[in-house]
Amino acid sequence: MIEIDCKIMRKLKLVAFIAQSVVLAAPILFTGCKKDQENDRTWSVYKADAGSSNYSPLDQINVSNVAQLKSAWTFTIKDNAAGTRASQSNPIIVDGVLYTTSASQHAYAINAETGAQLWSFDPFNGGESGGEVNRGLTYWERGTDKRILFTANNNLFALDATNDKLISSFGTSGKVDMRVGLRDTSKDIYVSSTSPGIIY
Repeated sequence: MIEIDCKIMRKLKLVAFIAQSVVLAAPILFTGCKKDQENDRTWSVYKADAGSSNYSPLDQINVSNVAQLKSAWTFTIKDNAAGTRASQSNPIIVDGVLYTTSASQHAYAINAETGAQLWSFDPFNGGESGGEVNRGLTYWERGTDKRILFTANNNLFALDATNDKLISSFGTSGKVDMRVGLRDTSKDIYVSSTSPGIIY
């Protein structure tokens, strides 16, 4: 079981702290995220940016007030099978939605202010996952087209960020087999991406 604890100061509106990783059976602290109509701040890229700097310019939460944070919500992921290794997901937040993956490589969208689950996606359709280390997912948008991209076993998936539907125009019905083109006998090899991709 994975528990993600979200913490928020009552008067804060902006995200100021993002946990470095998610650890099996350990609480993870987040600030609540509420969209600021005038100056919306997000954490839309794995580890903050293309350089993985882990840096945020936000300063509403700092050493002088961090002790005042109060628990706002807890979200429990229940898809992990017995013996599943710890999740290492570094969640992202876009437009008030927290996106993350579980240790079983399922994708989740969670309301970052309330902790309510918006949707989840099982890339194995109820089957057993490969159990590889998975450190998160990637967000991409162009106009109204908003997507979540993530890997599970040999495949790269593209989901509509607003729901759990595959982008049918991406690859083959929403997924790309990452083995194709690597070798002449691509079906005989196994490919796994532990960290989410960066879109430049």
